[in-house]
Amino acid sequence: MRVLAVALLATACGGITDGNTDGGVDSSAPWSAVCPESRPTEGASCSHESLDCEYGCNDVVVCSGGKWAGAVLLGQDTLCDAGPNPSSCPSALSAITPNATCTNVGATCIFALGVCACDSPADPTPDASASWFCGPEPGCPMPRPRIGSACTQANLTCDYQTCGNSVTCTNNVWQPAFAGCGG
Repeated sequence: MRVLAVALLATACGGITDGNTDGGVDSSAPWSAVCPESRPTEGASCSHESLDCEYGCNDVVVCSGGKWAGAVLLGQDTLCDAGPNPSSCPSALSAITPNATCTNVGATCIFALGVCACDSPADPTPDASASWFCGPEPGCPMPRPRIGSACTQANLTCDYQTCGNSVTCTNNVWQPAFAGCGG
């Protein structure tokens, strides 16, 4: 059975949204038009091949080979239960200049309007100094939308600045995006 490897992280367990960017959530409507309302049992049949659905903090299932399977999680889980920002983070997102040099390598700072990570760049410039990488991009919801929830802007990819924590709008549903780490 083919199981997709995905890296999924929420900006906070309680911060996963249903994808509705205006903040309003219709509690009478199902959270997804394609994912089951409740987490399916692994091995139960499914009909949307390669569809990923999220049922809480890092609890993701994928439809693979006509059956639901647990998704393999890769990357970090530091944003799932993030708690307060580290003391090395500024008090506001506006105090961080994206791409500016930073000294608190590994710090991830979560704000209402975005996430910034102080990270050393990867290849081809591994010897460069650490810099602030911030996201998501304009037009992306914050916090990260729940995998499997509705979206409307086809092919919009949103990076939430933690290794593997990106989503893309595919067929009107937020799905994992395979992006690099640290900007």
